[in-house]
Amino acid sequence: IRKKRMEEMRKQAQAREEGRRNGHGVLKEVADQKQFFAEVKESSLCVAHFYRSTTKHCAVVDMHLAKLAPAHMETKFMRIDAEKSQYLVEQLMIVVMPTVCLIKDGKVEDKIEGFDSLGYTEHFSTATLEKRIRRAKVITNCVMEDEDDSDNDFDADFDISDGEDD
Repeated sequence: IRKKRMEEMRKQAQAREEGRRNGHGVLKEVADQKQFFAEVKESSLCVAHFYRSTTKHCAVVDMHLAKLAPAHMETKFMRIDAEKSQYLVEQLMIVVMPTVCLIKDGKVEDKIEGFDSLGYTEHFSTATLEKRIRRAKVITNCVMEDEDDSDNDFDADFDISDGEDD
């Protein structure tokens, strides 16, 4: 049993390291359609947030995804400006901002459009979003504390830039 568990742990560590090399563990800004397709091709599980910088609700989703990304090394988390990616927006039939596409093996399995499935409010918890993503089987488990869907982890001063130059 111990040997089997050690082997499992070794495989998990290798998977985490491979994910880190592929850009997992952070909420990554994707510049255009070409980069989007390349990112989706190199990872079997992806969460892609289509946002518009003028829509304040998109910053709320970014905040929660930035918290989830380091906890789910098996999945690539991306954000892409919908205004700069008209072709993708049309092909994926994205009409509501924010929209989060849940992608498995290069195919959009599910979409989270607006806040309807997150309690109809911008003050949903990160755990609520995590459970919704897990329902599409794009993350393997839930690691966030199960809050009472309050705004306990809502951060009004969240800034996605993290001081990086894009």
